[in-house]
Amino acid sequence: MRDAHAVVPLVIQVEDQGRVRGFSAENGCTMLGVAAPSAPMALMLDVTLSECRYPYFNRRYSGSLVLSQADNQVRLSLQSSNLGGVGSRGNFFDLKATMRR
Repeated sequence: MRDAHAVVPLVIQVEDQGRVRGFSAENGCTMLGVAAPSAPMALMLDVTLSECRYPYFNRRYSGSLVLSQADNQVRLSLQSSNLGGVGSRGNFFDLKATMRR
């Protein structure tokens, strides 16, 4: 989807208690949710995006945040599905990001 594709700055903060907050000024998205450890350098996420300029991003997602120390990057992967009712096609959303500091 051309309208959904963006390369923009994104800030994500994970607090010690597992609360996740994020924001991207470029596309207006605000992220709020929770994180739980799943491996030594990985977190499982349950987050909601809101206030996004691309309205279909505004929904609940689950996914992961994985730190790669070898290349000093963090990879974010989020998925959301809306199966709809009987006879509905439904929608699947897959958001991915590679973040560098």
